[in-house]
Amino acid sequence: MAHGMTAGELAQFFNRKIGADLKVIPMEGYSRGMIYQDTGLSWVQTSPNIPDLDSVFGYMATGLGEGTGIAQADKFKWIGGKGIDARRFADLLNSAGLPGVTFIPEVRGEAGGVRLKIQDYHSFNPAKTGIYALTYAHLLNNFTVPKSGETIVMFDKIMGSDKIGRYLEQGLTPQQIEAKYTPLLNHFKAERNNHLIY
Repeated sequence: MAHGMTAGELAQFFNRKIGADLKVIPMEGYSRGMIYQDTGLSWVQTSPNIPDLDSVFGYMATGLGEGTGIAQADKFKWIGGKGIDARRFADLLNSAGLPGVTFIPEVRGEAGGVRLKIQDYHSFNPAKTGIYALTYAHLLNNFTVPKSGETIVMFDKIMGSDKIGRYLEQGLTPQQIEAKYTPLLNHFKAERNNHLIY
């Protein structure tokens, strides 16, 4: 999903297995806690669907449902699907205590969903928010989880494995899913620490 590294740090991380003659020159004026808004740089649109920083932050939170019928809209600022009660979806997400974001119920055609209102970019956790949104959407919609066979489905590619899909099918809560992936996340962070510059 997300690695939390600069391009130089990511190069060093990959190079741990490649062993290339790599030299990364650190940036001046950058620190680990900064987000794009803190740089003072103007935003340059990276794609037609990423026109602003709300779309950047919403991308991971709303774009995880590939192949499930749960989709994003309005340039990654809305998530929902057919058969979802928008108000119930918003209530579940707002009561989850997800940092830096609130959810506004919004119906789009036949689909019920929520609009993300990001209030604190520093505390907002797009990956966690996306897992919670997808889990509550499954609770309300009971969508079919895409399955990998000879080829890996996009859903599993986005998630990095088939585990999240299996957890959804088992009916686990978002808190239970988070508890299952947290040890793996912590292991990754420990390995990543060896390659951080800032």
